[in-house]
Amino acid sequence: MAGALVLGAASTSLVLTLLGAARLDYSSPAGCPDARHFRAMVAARLGHDPFTEDGALLLSVALTAQRAGFDATLVLTDAAHRAGERKLAGRAPCADFAESVAVAAALALDPLLAREAKEAAAPEVAREPLPPAVVAPPPVAPAADAPTPPAVQPLRVGVAVGPLGALGIAPTATYGGFVELRLAGPLLSVGIGARLDGPGALAVAQGRGVVYGGAATLTPCITRAWVSGCAVVALGGMRLEGDGLPGASGRTVFSGQAGLLGAFEPQLTEHWSLRLWLSVEVPFTRPSMAFGDQRVWQLSWLTGHLGLGVGYAF
Repeated sequence: MAGALVLGAASTSLVLTLLGAARLDYSSPAGCPDARHFRAMVAARLGHDPFTEDGALLLSVALTAQRAGFDATLVLTDAAHRAGERKLAGRAPCADFAESVAVAAALALDPLLAREAKEAAAPEVAREPLPPAVVAPPPVAPAADAPTPPAVQPLRVGVAVGPLGALGIAPTATYGGFVELRLAGPLLSVGIGARLDGPGALAVAQGRGVVYGGAATLTPCITRAWVSGCAVVALGGMRLEGDGLPGASGRTVFSGQAGLLGAFEPQLTEHWSLRLWLSVEVPFTRPSMAFGDQRVWQLSWLTGHLGLGVGYAF
């Protein structure tokens, strides 16, 4: 029956009894149990190994890594090409999640196990004998298992590091780097970090003006799958210097910006990910650089940063 992973208790058990086994088509990401280990998990629950290379049934199991957990798709196909499907999701480590998938696979290959487990758990109820003339009603198929409530995802700590580029923060485009520590839940996360904007220079008379700086950042985010929308606040300082200008002296000024940040973080493995982000910010103050009585540069009304790094979640 489409949408369920059971072709019928009598049908599946009869095929396994007469033909002896099923074929297994299994795939999983790195760090998860391989096909040999998964086959042993299913065999441990059935009490025998149900898989051979020429079985009449085909059980396809595919595990895939998500941003903060794993998904599994199980498809059971019989000799008449009737197929049933079930999808599972979990936030546990892959080894534990694969154990749950193995239980679902065992119940799919022999649904009578599910009925026997329910009957064993049911309390004994005293019943009055039926009158001899009453015919027993036909057996009712067992009700479908109630959906398993989603596992509560624990908070995870992650770090990210990588290079960045910036516009508007100095007289020319600059390059630098960033590092961030993030505490993430199922939907919300918050990150604290630091970024460094390399020097940008502007030619002035016989020398040049140089601007560079750095800031600490706070980024609360709303996350959906691999995409995050964040607010960002950056507080730090900027250094303005005159290189080769007579009488020029350097000075350090406060620098602060606030704005919006978007991030795309595809998961590579259970722990590793890429992190691509773009921020647009408005400065709290607009430091400037002057040569004599002439102002030659002032911080832009709008600044932007683009970063690409790697992340690791513990």
